[in-house]
Amino acid sequence: MKKIIATVLTLFALSLVNDVHSSHVVGGEINYRCLGNDQYEISLRFYRDCSGVGFPDPARIEIYDINGTRLQTLSLPFPGATVLQPTPPGPCTDVPNTACVEVAVYTGTVVLPPRPGGYQLGYTICCRNNTITNGPASRAAYYTYIPDISLAQCNSNAKFEEWPPVYICKGMPLSYNHYATDADGDSLVYKLCTPLESVAPNQPYNYINPYTYTNPLGGTPIQIDTQTGMLTGTPNTLGQFVVGVCVDEYRNGQLISTTTRDFQFNVVECENVAVASALTALTNCNDFTVTFYNSSTGNITGYFWDFGDGVGTSTDPNPSYNYPGVGNYPVTLIAYSTNPLCNDTLIGLVAVADTCRPCGMSLSATVTPADCQPGGCMRATCTVPCTDCSTTQLQCGGSSASGNFCSGSSSVSGSSTACSPSCGCVVRCGFWNRHSYHAPSKLYICSYRKLSRRNGK
Repeated sequence: MKKIIATVLTLFALSLVNDVHSSHVVGGEINYRCLGNDQYEISLRFYRDCSGVGFPDPARIEIYDINGTRLQTLSLPFPGATVLQPTPPGPCTDVPNTACVEVAVYTGTVVLPPRPGGYQLGYTICCRNNTITNGPASRAAYYTYIPDISLAQCNSNAKFEEWPPVYICKGMPLSYNHYATDADGDSLVYKLCTPLESVAPNQPYNYINPYTYTNPLGGTPIQIDTQTGMLTGTPNTLGQFVVGVCVDEYRNGQLISTTTRDFQFNVVECENVAVASALTALTNCNDFTVTFYNSSTGNITGYFWDFGDGVGTSTDPNPSYNYPGVGNYPVTLIAYSTNPLCNDTLIGLVAVADTCRPCGMSLSATVTPADCQPGGCMRATCTVPCTDCSTTQLQCGGSSASGNFCSGSSSVSGSSTACSPSCGCVVRCGFWNRHSYHAPSKLYICSYRKLSRRNGK
């Protein structure tokens, strides 16, 4: 009796080997290739996070009959692993280097004589990453099927050619081909399918609301071309997502096998190698000179500005340009990258040259003493009926004729206010500009500015 209990405990411990030796599961798939004489080469392609617990050694492929009865276990020794190199979605896009994925391809041979109903092959392991966005950190299982000899003799299942990218970019179009090949020339049909948590019986992965196997990334569902395997869409949510893709194998119109692929997409914020971006502010209302503030980022070797009046251009990073008169001028900025294919162009930036009296702003001034002698101050009253601004904030400061400062400030809400003694007022009303008002023997300045940022298109 003790021997029986010991044997049972030993088998139970062996059944947990995969759980002990592999966590942080990323994905995998099973393939088989018929070698003739009832022999099959079985391969397991298994992916994991580099920082997780090590690869299983051995990995155990369970073989079942059509009813789910386990017939035998195929132990595959650990063959060594290779680190996948993240591939940017394009030559002009940078991706963060925060994830590391390793792959191991286990192989072995087994004799499987013809059997009514064929064979089911499965591999189950714990556990998926606990950082998954669309479901739990459950077990993962990979599955395929060797058909009954009446459907296909000495069949080899479809094999996916490439593993999906480690990263995909939020807000950028995704286009990845899950193309598979079939050694027997059978017809292949692709589909999104539910990843598995166990095999025989097959237990589907439990997506959390609002995610499903047909919409694993949320938002607008991704699509797969049933004939080519091309997966397309535009992910709009950051996170780590479990996705399932299946390829069905047909011969003479009859479904003979299915191969499941279970993988993770890491949706991240990506940046272009070069991004053209700039701010503009009207700085002088008398001669219409506009100063541009360059906020471009990336590996940039130079700039080209077109100021939109048909004449002016510049290669300075932060140029100023004197426009010929009042107007709204469309400005273009090109940021040149180290890779000429990655140059970025900013359009839609508008430089405004005007007479600087928006919102019905009016200025008046009094001087104390009236002849502006040393020790005197000036008081400016700025009336700003900006109906489009919820808050008008005045900040004041100035100097007397002797150069001594007359300090004072106020912050108010409303359409008008009297500024404290000063030689100038700064009015923030949603945007900036400069206004000059000449009082006797003194210059008053009332300013407002709009700083708007536009990214390259």
